[in-house]
Amino acid sequence: MKKYDIAIIGGGFAGASMAYKLSKLDSSLEIALIERHSIGCKPVSAFTFTDVVDDLGVRKSVRQYYNQIEVVSTLGARESYTYDNDVFAFIDYRKACEELVERSGCQIVFDEVSSIKGGKLVLKGGMMDAKVIADASGQGYKFRKELGMDVPGIENHLYYKRFADCRITNPRSLQLVFGDIGTNGGWFYPINGTECEIGVAERFKSGEKIDIFPEKQKKNMERFLSHKSYNEMLKDSRSGSEVMAFYPYEPVKRVVKGNVVFLGDNAGMVHPVFGMGIHYIHKIGTLCAEYCAQAAHGDVKILKEYQNSWERMLKSDMNAWIWGQIFWGLNSEQIDKIIEIRSKSRVDRMNVLSELRGHMGDRQGGLFRVPEGLYRDLVKGALINKLKFKLKYGC
Repeated sequence: MKKYDIAIIGGGFAGASMAYKLSKLDSSLEIALIERHSIGCKPVSAFTFTDVVDDLGVRKSVRQYYNQIEVVSTLGARESYTYDNDVFAFIDYRKACEELVERSGCQIVFDEVSSIKGGKLVLKGGMMDAKVIADASGQGYKFRKELGMDVPGIENHLYYKRFADCRITNPRSLQLVFGDIGTNGGWFYPINGTECEIGVAERFKSGEKIDIFPEKQKKNMERFLSHKSYNEMLKDSRSGSEVMAFYPYEPVKRVVKGNVVFLGDNAGMVHPVFGMGIHYIHKIGTLCAEYCAQAAHGDVKILKEYQNSWERMLKSDMNAWIWGQIFWGLNSEQIDKIIEIRSKSRVDRMNVLSELRGHMGDRQGGLFRVPEGLYRDLVKGALINKLKFKLKYGC
């Protein structure tokens, strides 16, 4: 039975970027990446920040750059922020993962991990030993459950659809749409002047029956496409590939158990309003890699520092998570009003980038000029969710 310094479960973005970061930290590390299907097997794309793309060196995977973001209400309100340089990138998820793994030089093992027992990996094809195990296996939480750990309590069901032969007015503007489309709204990502990806999301509690979602999501997509702005751009277009997937919406409390660390989707770290996860993976994954590299050459107890870093991040981003829980509790009219007020309040565009990263920035930006009834709902929601967050995460 071969023993590795570090074994990574999962070849998605969390696992692939972890392998790459470890190889840059210490080229002497023996790293195995275990994937049961194919590297970056999700046939989807995602948007993130250009600095994340540059830090990871995956510019070849970029399908489109954006210098503008628009937040749109289905009832008509719109806030728009334009930047001097490209600040967002729409990346080919699979291509980025493949590139990261190739540059890492790690040992790729195409097999399925059945269990983690006594700090060792039980695979379909045998056993594997590693001083440190990084579980980046994504949604499903198999090993978290096996090790008796908490799992994200809320998840999203996503439905992506590609379109060609469109007439896109500004291909360098990505749009996030909120209102009466599913639970979590949707998004419009131009790929160029004639192609785009549109998506919708439905939020649900872990354990709920999900067999109704495919049909429900198709109705959400129809509602999205009937929106005037998109109806005009997509007139006479051709619909292409479509994908349905899941991702967590709520962070877990613990990310370390013995010699096992957790990162990526199975740690539930995504933006509480906008749903992005790659920049969180990059942010916390960098720290995770540093502690794993130290543990591989020393005492695995150093992994506790990763847990401490995780708790500090939850605490620093707590207000953003509270705002996320409040926001998704509002109705379409309330969301429309907030977007309208913000569009007229000269919100600093750099603070908008801060918000997108999970920090609050200057969200006030006229927020206190909302109608009295909405203001009371916001304050009430803040107090309730702050208490829930404090009780659950201890911060």
